Amino acid sequence: MHCNRNLLERAMNTQREIYRKQIGRNLLKTRLRINAPSAVFITPARLPGYRLDFDNYSPNWRGAPATIAAIPKSEVWGALWLLNYSEMGALDEQEGLKDGLYEAIDVKVLNLNNHVITARSYKMTSDPPKVHPEVLPLQRRPSNTYIQVIALGAYQCGIPSYYIEFIYRFPTNGRTATDKLSQELGYPFNENIQISLKYFFVFLKNNNGPFITSFGTTRYLC
Repeated sequence: MHCNRNLLERAMNTQREIYRKQIGRNLLKTRLRINAPSAVFITPARLPGYRLDFDNYSPNWRGAPATIAAIPKSEVWGALWLLNYSEMGALDEQEGLKDGLYEAIDVKVLNLNNHVITARSYKMTSDPPKVHPEVLPLQRRPSNTYIQVIALGAYQCGIPSYYIEFIYRFPTNGRTATDKLSQELGYPFNENIQISLKYFFVFLKNNNGPFITSFGTTRYLC
């Protein structure tokens, strides 16, 4: 999926729209558009000086949700979306701002051409202690559904292959999301999507190259 240059230029000239930097469950287009139907994908983007992590417990996801935490010499890949301001309230509620679990922050992200763009993102109000992904404590592990949503969203948005592999280094708690949320997401995902991911990681292992959006059955994801 390529950068949407026309929308990038349009956003510079309007105050009714806002950039959103997504790093977790909202990477997946289906998930984001539940509460933000106007969302339009712009480009993959990276956020220097932060790391991906998981903490707390979500009853809907039946596992720990994602957050970003400031740390030098690290970066988080995500997707840049263009949203209408009128949908921000619903997203704030979804992200738990009212409960004090998350806070909204302005971040400086870099697109594929290393141009700086100011975007809005969410992070937990309290950063979890840093541990290696492979030894993430059970109480901080995401559900199977959650990690697959992040990985599929990253694949959908053209995030580099090495980062998708990194996402899968985080162990899960073996659970799936509630039936209601699973139905909204279309989970379990289409068999063709799962097959395409299987072949994608074989390709990644054998070639160690950058992510190629035309590889596999990308049409099922976009």
